[in-house]
Amino acid sequence: MASKALVRSRKPIEAGWVFKEASSEQPFRSVAQFPTVTHLDLMHHGLIPDPARNKNARDVQWVGEREWIYKTMFDFVETSNKDSNDHDKNGVHHVLVFEGLDTHCRISLNGHLLLKSDNMFLEWRIDVTDKLHMGSNDLEIYFESTFLVGKVLSHTNSYLVDLGG
Repeated sequence: MASKALVRSRKPIEAGWVFKEASSEQPFRSVAQFPTVTHLDLMHHGLIPDPARNKNARDVQWVGEREWIYKTMFDFVETSNKDSNDHDKNGVHHVLVFEGLDTHCRISLNGHLLLKSDNMFLEWRIDVTDKLHMGSNDLEIYFESTFLVGKVLSHTNSYLVDLGG
């Protein structure tokens, strides 16, 4: 029996990312770079001063107490052979890989929740073979405030959480 070679290709999803504060009515803004950090994006748009200068860190603590949405659209062109149930006849799988997501976040693809992350030190691999659309796909990452999650945990558990502030 001939074995099929495992072929991997990687396509970074780096373009078209936008962000906004989740509870804000403000429009989405472009990110300064990708991968990114909310503070860098806010600085890029002149919305906060550099936290590393003077005593600015105190003035921008609010950033960590808010929830943020990052999203992008990317095109998918099917190169495999799917059957009528949308399963690949050749066994091809499409996986999204996330490295170093900030601690508490939710990842959605085309409105389907893929993952609730609570550990930034893990690499997350999510098979999205059956969730991808031909053509345009919407990817969203909703970052919860780890500071606020920590406060809730400290009140709902019998141990103390050092919130550093």
